[in-house]
Amino acid sequence: MKPIEVVYSFNDNYAELAAVSMTSLVYNTKRDCHIHIFENSLSRDILNKVIKIEDMYPNGKITVHHIPDEKFAEIADHRFGKETWYPMLAPEILYDLDKVLVLEPDTLICRDISELHDIELVDRYAAVMSYYLTIDEFDNHKPCIGWSRFNGGVILYNLKIIREKNLFDTYKITEAVKIMKPHYNEWIANESYQSLIFNSGNVILLEQKYNSYMLIERYLSPRLHRYFYFNFDEMYEAFNNPVVIHYVGKKPNVIPNNFMIDFRFAKWYDYLSLSPFSSSENDAERLEKLQKHITRFRDKPLKIDDYNKYCLLFDMMEAVEKLREFSAAGKKIAIYGAGLEGFRFSRLVRCMNVTIDIFCDSYKSGDNIDGITIEAPEVLESLCDKCAVVIAISKPEHFLEVQKKLIDMGYPEKHLLILREHLSNFVNCRKWSDMMSSFKL
Repeated sequence: MKPIEVVYSFNDNYAELAAVSMTSLVYNTKRDCHIHIFENSLSRDILNKVIKIEDMYPNGKITVHHIPDEKFAEIADHRFGKETWYPMLAPEILYDLDKVLVLEPDTLICRDISELHDIELVDRYAAVMSYYLTIDEFDNHKPCIGWSRFNGGVILYNLKIIREKNLFDTYKITEAVKIMKPHYNEWIANESYQSLIFNSGNVILLEQKYNSYMLIERYLSPRLHRYFYFNFDEMYEAFNNPVVIHYVGKKPNVIPNNFMIDFRFAKWYDYLSLSPFSSSENDAERLEKLQKHITRFRDKPLKIDDYNKYCLLFDMMEAVEKLREFSAAGKKIAIYGAGLEGFRFSRLVRCMNVTIDIFCDSYKSGDNIDGITIEAPEVLESLCDKCAVVIAISKPEHFLEVQKKLIDMGYPEKHLLILREHLSNFVNCRKWSDMMSSFKL
């Protein structure tokens, strides 16, 4: 069986990230992995450290390709160095390969990557991830493209087609970038050369599990729902069982001050310990800092905004599965709370083909959400044995009031779905019900 062919492009600043990514690649992939490093300025010590992966893992082979200094010097800057552009040289450098998988150094491979590498591209230029469906056309300075953004963290290139069509004409692309960059620096950062060439008709869309990186809040924002090309089942798999995690933004080798650290960052340290960059003393110090960070969050009241931003979707997905069971048993489905949380949940439920029968709210009765008239909570009094109620309320004091009100109506606890219960336990080891004492009511 042919080996997995992978390209990494990085400098000394990203070497540790790249080495951990490579380690996770060879550790989780059963086949031989041929890793191509595109570099211009790696120090001898760093490079010698990285290539120790060959000695540590028998299925890993590394070839280093030194790129001439003048390549892309005109369009590189302090934010996006020359290494950002080096993958464009893959068709030329890897002239004997028909395709190659390009991975950015801030990725982590969590499962065997063979299935991704073996995607049949046929006449498509690449398999790549896009996260918005948008307009087809930009102004005079921008090319006509099918999506506004392609994410460069994980791309499978069809080198054969790219060579035949001379798609990566470095001179033309460099000139185009020089024209656009002063006006669209953020665009260049997000799309770089991919969006000069790729469009909806010439690429294969990768499933989210192959490039799992987006913050959960993006999936819950009602104004963004119209842009999603993926379905929620696909997205849920990406977060629960990803093939590749892409650490966009803050990097895991620097302890950030954000809540998501429990969820994404600890896994990276598992593979650091298996990599040539592992240092027992240094690792212990960083892991201690990580543990202190996690403990600090456990000892403080959970911030509702942090929960909404990073974690709420998991609880919503679990609630949807329970609603399917209630619906199959002939129960009506009600959402208590017509605020943003209830609206988000109703959109999610609709996308997953579950019907909401009742929307109720003390302050918004008579209004309308997605074609459903909001009713006063009293409508639930006669339905306690026929209805399951999702409590979609974010403020703890109001949540407790509603929960008590429904129990006093006669609703059994098993008919009350608490959106926040499950993942709060997963993230910071406290269930929602146990955390109520953290809030001042």
